[in-house]
Amino acid sequence: MNYEEALTKLKTPKQWNDYYYNKYGRFRVQLFIGRPTPWVNYTPTDFPKDTYDFPNHRERFVDELVVDVDGKKPDSTTHAYPCFRRFADANISCSLWESGGDGYHIHAFFPELKTLTPDNRKIMLEVMKKTILKGLIRPPGLDSHICGSNPSLYQLETAKHRKGGYKNLLATNKTGKPNRIPAECWKQYHITRKKEEKERENFKNIKETIGDKPYFIEYFEQERFYNGGDGKKRAAFIMASYYGLQDPKPIMIKQKLRAWNSYTLRNALTEQEINGITNSVIKYHNGSGIRMPYNYAKELLKELGRMDVWNKTITVRGNDNNEPRKQG
Repeated sequence: MNYEEALTKLKTPKQWNDYYYNKYGRFRVQLFIGRPTPWVNYTPTDFPKDTYDFPNHRERFVDELVVDVDGKKPDSTTHAYPCFRRFADANISCSLWESGGDGYHIHAFFPELKTLTPDNRKIMLEVMKKTILKGLIRPPGLDSHICGSNPSLYQLETAKHRKGGYKNLLATNKTGKPNRIPAECWKQYHITRKKEEKERENFKNIKETIGDKPYFIEYFEQERFYNGGDGKKRAAFIMASYYGLQDPKPIMIKQKLRAWNSYTLRNALTEQEINGITNSVIKYHNGSGIRMPYNYAKELLKELGRMDVWNKTITVRGNDNNEPRKQG
């Protein structure tokens, strides 16, 4: 059974999980009603039937693009349908779902994604969103946005949402054939890869005057930092990555993140958000060691209108070749 057939035939959370198990083998799931439970690997025998404790979250699959429209209704509703039409107009097989909360999900599968390494896949997923949904990532006048592509768990198809609703299928675009990544996305992917490789080469030689602390970390440490929307959470991901470089144990990352949240953000982040951000950092860098998310920090500083902080990071700390500036 392919995905387009599954959209017509599958009606329950267990049917969907069994379908994915038969396609991918074991994958991560979670029950999140009231409080999140630990992630576990799904097998049909471990969860023989739909019950109150059946997992309602699943991971994103290796060949899957998920567009997560996040925000409050009715803005998220107004935002989601043009995004879906953009995929349909590009002749991409996809489905639009109401999450059961305030958000919406668009799911599309691309076999070519499986040919990319995990790092390159992250690049491609971001490129695909920005290319296909150009002008729709953060539409003006709407309190909604498209979430990033970091690995995370998504509401399972037809499952109950922690806010009380159910993930409900709203629309499909069926093409009868596997999706191909659009040529314009491949073009932008190669441009982005070259740019990131060049920046990564520059970052190799950046050594900060205070240990290995980038200047933008000093900026985010200041009490004056404040940003509405999801800016605080994005800054927290960057800070958690920096703390993870110092000590990768989750308990130590959370301890430092709590102190920063208290002093700088005046406890704007909840304990649940701190736990989620820490888990995201660990999962995002899983298998390759925690690294400083330079490009992510650059994008946030650009949105904050503080490219002066970024420029100081890459120029003041070193010489014109981005080499370490000798001390003493």
